[in-house]
Amino acid sequence: MTTREEHERAAATGDVEAMHDFGQFLERSTPPDIPGALDWYGRAAASGHRCAMNDLGRLAEAENPPDLKSAREWYERGAIAGDATAMYNMAGLLADRTTPPDPAGARPWYERAASAQYQDAYFKLAYLLAERLDPPDPAAARKWYEKAAEHGDAVAMYNIGQLYRYTLQPNDPVAARHWYERAAADGYTNAKFTLGLMSEAGNDVPDALLWYEKAAADGHAGAMNNLGTLLEVKVDKPNLPAATEWYERAALADNPNAKTNLTRLRGDGDAAPAGPSVERTVLPDRVVRATGGIPPKSGADSSGIGAALDALVEDTPYRHNPFRLAGLQTDADSRQVRKRVTELEAAEKLGAALTRTTALAVSPAPDAADVKAALNRLREPVNRLVQELFWLWPCTDDDPALAALFRDDTAAAEQIWLDRMGQDAIAAHNIAVLRHIQGLETSRGQAAETWLDALTAWGSAVGADAVWNRLRDRASRIDDRRLDTAAVDELRGALPAMLLRIQAALIVNATAEDDFAAADLHITVLDRFADQVETHPGGFDAGAIDDARGWAVRKLAARLKSIADEAHRAGSQRPAEAAQAVHRMLDRARVPLRVIDRLRPPTDPLGAGAHDDIVGTAIVCDIQHYNEVRDIASSVAMLERLGPIATTTAIRDRLAKEWSAAATLQVDKLCAEARSSTEANKKQGLQAARDLLDRTRLPLARIRAGEDPGGERIARAQDHIATTATSCAVSYCNDTGDLESTEQVLHRIQPLPVGGETRTFVQEQIAVLAGMLGERNAAARLRNTCWFCQDRPATQGQHYPFGLHRDVTYSGNTKRWRTLTVEVPRCDRCRQLHLPDETKRRQLGTAVTLASVGAFFSLIFGFAVHPLFVITAICVIVAIGAGIAKLSLGTDGVENRAMTYPPLTELLGQGWRKGERPA
Repeated sequence: MTTREEHERAAATGDVEAMHDFGQFLERSTPPDIPGALDWYGRAAASGHRCAMNDLGRLAEAENPPDLKSAREWYERGAIAGDATAMYNMAGLLADRTTPPDPAGARPWYERAASAQYQDAYFKLAYLLAERLDPPDPAAARKWYEKAAEHGDAVAMYNIGQLYRYTLQPNDPVAARHWYERAAADGYTNAKFTLGLMSEAGNDVPDALLWYEKAAADGHAGAMNNLGTLLEVKVDKPNLPAATEWYERAALADNPNAKTNLTRLRGDGDAAPAGPSVERTVLPDRVVRATGGIPPKSGADSSGIGAALDALVEDTPYRHNPFRLAGLQTDADSRQVRKRVTELEAAEKLGAALTRTTALAVSPAPDAADVKAALNRLREPVNRLVQELFWLWPCTDDDPALAALFRDDTAAAEQIWLDRMGQDAIAAHNIAVLRHIQGLETSRGQAAETWLDALTAWGSAVGADAVWNRLRDRASRIDDRRLDTAAVDELRGALPAMLLRIQAALIVNATAEDDFAAADLHITVLDRFADQVETHPGGFDAGAIDDARGWAVRKLAARLKSIADEAHRAGSQRPAEAAQAVHRMLDRARVPLRVIDRLRPPTDPLGAGAHDDIVGTAIVCDIQHYNEVRDIASSVAMLERLGPIATTTAIRDRLAKEWSAAATLQVDKLCAEARSSTEANKKQGLQAARDLLDRTRLPLARIRAGEDPGGERIARAQDHIATTATSCAVSYCNDTGDLESTEQVLHRIQPLPVGGETRTFVQEQIAVLAGMLGERNAAARLRNTCWFCQDRPATQGQHYPFGLHRDVTYSGNTKRWRTLTVEVPRCDRCRQLHLPDETKRRQLGTAVTLASVGAFFSLIFGFAVHPLFVITAICVIVAIGAGIAKLSLGTDGVENRAMTYPPLTELLGQGWRKGERPA
């Protein structure tokens, strides 16, 4: 590493690069030497070093207040000299730091920086073009976003999706989705959430669930709320407990929609009760400031101070305070204590009521035995000193505030101490005790302001030497070798943690009663007090507050471990009831987990471990339950509830694998139900196939999410679905002949098969169906197209009738046969063309028939009357002439064409003969 001296010697030689390097060294040293850096940057810039010009602009912009004029001059000089960073900074100055902003002026500088391959400029230029210019230039913005995306900028990918979806015309949701998916693959949370929104808008609930889960795992509160909505109302089987738990997580992240949904589901039961309106009266700038250093908390407890403080927290600091119960002042000597004990013993023997008035009397009033027991604890010197600390001290010999308290005039005493606490640390100590008692024992404890007043006053007391000098004096008067200066310092060092632990204990106790609102109140107190300590340090520090949070989390984690162990034992002993044990565990864990999430971020190992314990136990119990009863629906409902709880990557991966296993079993069950439904009623087969395809989309997505693409499990599941759905659809088709509907379903099935045997089976069914549809469509086209012109549609009622007969039988002089008329399709125009020939043939046929009949009858009667032979001869001549005329018309082309009509040809091949009657 180059030393300062070496840098300075190199710069002194006049080397421009060395001057710039020395400036950088001075700027980055500890502490930074900004004047020195400016000097050497200036020398380098004067010699034409363009990076030094940019650095001078950067330091001018960072001044307090910023020197934007100088910054602009130096950036511009560096940019003109060709420094891409200076171009970029010049653009940023114009776009964001000038008043008013000048995006149009920033554009050419961003363009120059981007053209110089300055990668950060790609996104900034694109954003400027899309969002800040008037009018915007979305096409150019897309180009630069794509450049940024090429370098892995996930936000740029997302913004391209936004352009395609909303801005570029025409809108292209397919392209938008492509870019959203790229951004999501690079971990951009908003892209995952947007994909969930798009899927939900398209009624693709399975896809929406998975995208929302990915966004929720990143902490997206909107995704958590939307998961709740899907599980409440949009999935096949709504899961209200799981929905509620997602709403709760979203509400913890301050999502207003989730809070509304929780109120809708359960009213205001989870909200904090309306407490009293309390104003802050102890503000950090109105109390005595710290006058001495606070000793660190000691790890050892040689004096017993730590044990005494721990006992006080467990027993509540004030309710059993002997000075409070006995009505004694803290400086009471042993004679006064003995006197009070004697009075109590006498009252106890006589059965008389206690008559001595006390300040801030306890309710309900203690009996004589309780007061006597408290006073007896004063015999232990360490305990006495601690008890004195947690009671009121006189500020003067005749303290009017204490006198007011004994008259039960708390307001007057409070005002006296509030007026004095800016100068008198003892008054601040007394206000701390008073506010603490009000918080612990009155309705004022429902207001965070009461607790903040107490902690602020205690902070003043902890930091004020006057308080501890008095306590040292009291320790010397107690006259016990354990109560030396070191013991008092130990008490002073331990007190902040102990006071904060009271707050933490309130959180734990409220959680044990499932009172989230109360726990949240005390967490809010810690949050606000931490913010206060950051700006007004005193007797407390941020580390002590964080330790209190950690103490509460450890207590809650231990409780959760106990709850999980209980559920595990119940599941192991009675596997058939393991599901109920899991749901009881999840119900009992809800509030503790929410409180932990309020106390610590999701990355906290202790809190995450508590979440993992619950999820891991639930998974183990679910496996036991399924192996016993084979109830996959119960497993799915339980896994849905685990989603909001799983916080670490490891446990989410484990949950995904359990989802994969459960989804496989779910697919098997749905396939069996589809087959059973079809076997019971084949007409339901097509709907069974559709339902199967719809209802297995989410299980398939779960299986894919839980294993590598191309895994054996997903292949088996897809093949099972494809085979089952195809069989159901084919059964329906065979029963109803509904080819079109069946074809639609088979095409939905076609992408599913993975195995060769299943693909072959599905393809064969599709091929058979396609052949049947082809034949039917060809027949329909034959029926609906004029056979004669092969062009125009056939006209209803204008067909060409072609008579057929067969099966001629004789019975004596009676001849019988079967007839059939085939309607050859014909259009109206062809009918008109055929009409003249058909009329002539019909007329001549009629003449032949009449003449033949006349000849026949004339011949019969002619044997009796010879002149009738003349008539016979005439009829014969007419018949012969009409027949010759008919034959002279030639072959009937219409009839011949009709005889080539495929259905007619087929009938003729089957033995039918031309003509409606035999010759």
